[in-house]
Amino acid sequence: ANLYFAENPKNVDIENILTDKLIGQGFFECKNYDFVSQKEIETLGFDTKNCLEIQNPLAQGMEFLRPSILMSLLKNIHHNQNFSRDNLRLFESGKTFSLQKGYPIENFTIAGILTGKTPTQKFFLSPQCHYGIFGLKGIIETLLRDYEIKLVPSQKAPVYMHPKICMDIMLDNKVIGILGQVHPLTLKAFDVKNDVWAFEFNLKNLEKHFDAQTFKKAKDVSNLPSSERDLSFIIDKTIPYAEIQKVLNP
Repeated sequence: ANLYFAENPKNVDIENILTDKLIGQGFFECKNYDFVSQKEIETLGFDTKNCLEIQNPLAQGMEFLRPSILMSLLKNIHHNQNFSRDNLRLFESGKTFSLQKGYPIENFTIAGILTGKTPTQKFFLSPQCHYGIFGLKGIIETLLRDYEIKLVPSQKAPVYMHPKICMDIMLDNKVIGILGQVHPLTLKAFDVKNDVWAFEFNLKNLEKHFDAQTFKKAKDVSNLPSSERDLSFIIDKTIPYAEIQKVLNP
């Protein structure tokens, strides 16, 4: 059993639900220290003035509390690649830290990474293929299906993300997170060889849309086979998917 002290129950419930969903999608959960180095913070483009510095660090390289979980996951990738494990789906849920107007702030955050190729499926002849933005986008849409999120191209991507392959996760017209490809220079700094696709978002903004007392009623399984119809359309390549989605889901 897990024990939680002085934590927001809603955050704990949301975290547990999302954790179960990610594990169901083939992710492996990581647990890392919250401590990171100044070099790692600067590599991801964070200003150390806005980060929490520890007065008595346990060791060199643990001088700050992490402002992002992604730097921990990138180190996990590097460690696994040293053992020739190149196909990875990893995630971590935990706290990130920052300074706002001189006061420390804790945020409940969840982040994940994909690198290498998709896993093979038993009994299917589907070939392995490299992860990409569409697969990552599908994972986030499935993960946050119960929330009315929107995925839009980032107007200003973080320094550690690829500026042309990054999307904002929007909820209530606010950016709650990002997803996309990690910048090649960031991967080089962490000595990661393969392309990495990542997401990270704050759980705080999901709270008011979550009610632990609301349960979905189970429905009877139909005894009839499903029937689907595929429709194909030719659309100008300059039209973004967000505009198409707006028409389909007004």
